[in-house]
Amino acid sequence: MSNFETLTTYRVKLVKWKISSLTENFSFGDNFLFLSPKINMIDFLKHHGYTTCIFDLDGVIIDSEPFHSEVAENIFRELGITLSDKEHNSFIGSSTRNMWEQITRDYNISQDVESLLERTNREFTQRIHDSPDLRPIEGVDTLIKTLHEEGFQLVLASSSIMEIIDLVLEKMGLTQYFPVKISGAELTHSKPHPEIFQQAAKSVNSSPDKCVVIEDSQNGVNAAKSAGMYCVAYHNSNSGNQDLSKADYIIDNFRLLLNA
Repeated sequence: MSNFETLTTYRVKLVKWKISSLTENFSFGDNFLFLSPKINMIDFLKHHGYTTCIFDLDGVIIDSEPFHSEVAENIFRELGITLSDKEHNSFIGSSTRNMWEQITRDYNISQDVESLLERTNREFTQRIHDSPDLRPIEGVDTLIKTLHEEGFQLVLASSSIMEIIDLVLEKMGLTQYFPVKISGAELTHSKPHPEIFQQAAKSVNSSPDKCVVIEDSQNGVNAAKSAGMYCVAYHNSNSGNQDLSKADYIIDNFRLLLNA
C-alpha cells in the first residue's frame, strides 16, 4: 500500500481522544485527518495540490505569548481590573485593538482605546528588542525553509502590527521567506473572522482550497476553517487552554511535519 493510500485509510471520526503528548482531556474534531508517522507533510501537500502556506506569528514562529501576557497584566493592574484565565485565553490570536475594545466596554474603562493600544504595542515591541536570545520555536524555521525550497508560496498573517511582524522576522532571520505579510491590525475584522486569511490568499492569487494555515489559537483555527482552508494547529502550552478541535491536524512539535 502506498503512503497516500495509507493516509486515506486514516481518515477517521473521533469524538474524544486523549493524547498525553498534547494535553489531558483534549478533544479532536469529528473529522480528524491523521498523518501516518511514515508520511512527510511536504509529500502530502504536494499530492493534494496545496500551493500556499500561511503562518501565524505569535505562538507559532516565536513563543511570544508570555510577553503579551506580561505587558497586558501590568496594564490591567494599573487599571484595577483582573481577568480570568478564560477571558485572557479568549483574546489570544485576535488583535490587540479587539482586546482593548472589548475590555474597556466590559469593565467600563474610561481610558481611550487608542492610548491603551499604543502603550501595549510599544511595551511589547521593547520586550522583543530586549530579548537578544529570542529564537524561533523549535523546528518551525526548518519547516519554513523547506517549504520555501520546495516552491510553496509563504505568507505571514498575524494580528500583530506590521512593525512587530517586521521586527520578529528580522530577528529570527526569516524575512526573505515571507515576501507577503498581512497585519490583522490593518483590517476591519479580527480573528476568528476569516478576513485575514482571505486577504492572505488573495494577495498571492491563491484559492482557499489550495491554502494551508498554521495556527496555535482557537481564534486562528476558527478563522482558517471559516476561510475554507486546511489548518494545522500547533499546541503551544504558553498559548493557554486553546480549543483546537476544528483543526485538520494537531501537532506539538514542528519536526513531526517533516518526519525529522
